[in-house]
Formats: sequence, structure tokens, C-alpha cells
Amino acid sequence: MRQYPETKNTVVTITTAYPGASSDLVQGFFTTPLQQAVAEADGIDYLTSTSTQDISSIEATMRLNYNPNAAIAEIQAKVASRLNVLPEAAQNSVISSTTGDSTALRYMASYSEENFRHLVVLADETTLVRLRDIAAVELGAQDYDSATFYKGIPAIFIGIEPTPGANPLSVAARVHEALPDLRAQFPEGLKAHIPYDASELIDESINEVFKTLAEAVLFVIFLSLGSIRAVLVPSVTVTLAIVGAGFLMLLIGFSINPLTLLALVLAIGLVADDAIVVWRPPPARSPRATCASTPRASRASSGRKARHWR
Repeated sequence: MRQYPETKNTVVTITTAYPGASSDLVQGFFTTPLQQAVAEADGIDYLTSTSTQDISSIEATMRLNYNPNAAIAEIQAKVASRLNVLPEAAQNSVISSTTGDSTALRYMASYSEENFRHLVVLADETTLVRLRDIAAVELGAQDYDSATFYKGIPAIFIGIEPTPGANPLSVAARVHEALPDLRAQFPEGLKAHIPYDASELIDESINEVFKTLAEAVLFVIFLSLGSIRAVLVPSVTVTLAIVGAGFLMLLIGFSINPLTLLALVLAIGLVADDAIVVWRPPPARSPRATCASTPRASRASSGRKARHWR
């Protein structure tokens, strides 16, 4: 069960720190030589890099379905070949990789409407000390290159990603069950909500399959043909077809996702249409028309025979 068909889109990140260096220095002594070395690795689709104060970051996006282990090994070897040209005071490069969807299954937004200056630092029978009493408090960030908001309020977003092979519906259900316990442990004024949940799309797609099955078999076929037997045959056929399709998808490595569920919805509609066409009886001829046409046919036949014998 997945949100999208499974693909291996690997991104390898090379991060190198040099405390005290300006962005220009980082660009010249770290980003440029490392990027040139990484570009020689196999399987790279494209490279992006950023140079900021103290930090050099290079992202190598590999070709689709390229082996992630081979990608890391290739890039590690290329980075190691350039370590001798980097400044000695530089920290060792950190190489990490991510494989799979770039968007998490769920995002949880945590924000506070409480003024942090009113947080209690010390409380006893005679003294109440708040944070504003002992420090100058202001809302800040580690850097101001980006900011996140939830309904106009500054917030922190936490991405929840399922492990490879995990059922996203089960993961989302467990997160939903754990959220009340987490909220109970939050300090006063801290709130958490889930503004984005990709499992809802998967759940709706599954419900759409059952809804289409019920509408097509129970209503469309029965109302069109008015026969219980005509409903039973497509019901058994569609059920066996869905089970067989699921078994075949398992054998060839396909996942159940909104695209494959959409294909099932379309296939159910085709089965319903074919059932109506197959079970639709031909229009019955009127008995009077049959009886009335018989004498004419007899006379025409006799006339033709008489003319023949002349």
C-alpha cells in the first residue's frame, strides 16, 4: 500500500563544514572542487549546490531507479579523491542519502500562542520566578533563510515518513492514536495539528472502489435488467477478477496506490457495461404479427410455385 507507485529516486547530499569561513571562501575552497569531483560519478542526473557561511552543501540527484548503494559508493570514492586539496582545518565531509518520496506521509505542525516570557522558571510557597524576570526573551531562529507558518502563526513542522514496506494507513492510524498522549505532555500553550495527511487520499481511493462496485453491480445492472441472476453473475466475476488482479500485482511487484485503484474502478465499470450487453435479451416479436405474416407468406409461396409450373 503506497501513495504513489514505488520508484527509487535517490538524492545524495555532501555537507562540509569550515567554521569561520565566508560564503565566497566556502564556494572556492570546498563547493567547487567537490562538485567537480562528484560530477565524474556514474548515474548522476543533475547537481545542485549551496555555499553559505561555514557550510558547503552539494546535492546529487541520481537517475530514476539507480542503485542507491552504488550511488553512495561512487560519490564517497570521488569525494575521498579530493580530500588532499581541502584546507586542513575543514571538518570531514558528511555524506547522506535519501531514497523515495520527497514528501512525507504526514506533517505535524507545532506552534505556541503562549508568550514564552511568562514561562515559570521557579515556583515555591513564597516565590514565583518567570523567564522574563531573569532574561531578555525574544522569538528568534537559528537562521532566517526560511520560515514556516501554520494559519499565519510561526510553527515547526515535523515530517512523518513510513519505513520502506510499511503500510501508510497503519502508520497514519498509529500516529493519530499517539497524538492525544503527545498533546497531554506538551507545556501549556503549545498546540499540535496535522495540516497534511496523504493517507486520506489512499483511504478515499479504496472507498471509491467499493462504492463503484456497489453502484455498478447492485444498482446499474439490477435496474437495467431487473434480474437477480444477472446481478449474481457479475458479482462473482468482479470479485474473482479483483482477487486475481491483486495476486498478479503481487507477483510482478506492483503496489496498491491511487493509480492502480483508479484502474480497478474503470475495470469495474467496463464489466458492468459488458454484463448489461450480454444479458440484454432480444426484443420479442408480437404473436399477432407472426400469425398475420404466415398467410401472406403462404400465398406468396403458392404464387411463386404456380408461376414456376406454367
